[in-house]
Amino acid sequence: MPQEPDWQLTAVLVSKARLVAIVNGRTVQVGDLLQGYRVKSIERDQVVLNNKQKTVVVPRNGTGLKSPASTGGLNGKEGSTQ
Repeated sequence: MPQEPDWQLTAVLVSKARLVAIVNGRTVQVGDLLQGYRVKSIERDQVVLNNKQKTVVVPRNGTGLKSPASTGGLNGKEGSTQ
């Protein structure tokens, strides 16, 4: 029997136009096939996958958002001596 994939949900994009998630490094939408599993639903904090045998809920690790420090500081003034 094949080994179960090590699922990792790193980000979710929720907009009026569509729902997109990054699971195991791949961008997926509802209905896509990923390693033998169909993407059943995408929510802000989890993705639900299923195949003929089982359903897997993959929770998001962390917030999926970058912190202000990783984008150069607040208002681009990090390190300023004003």
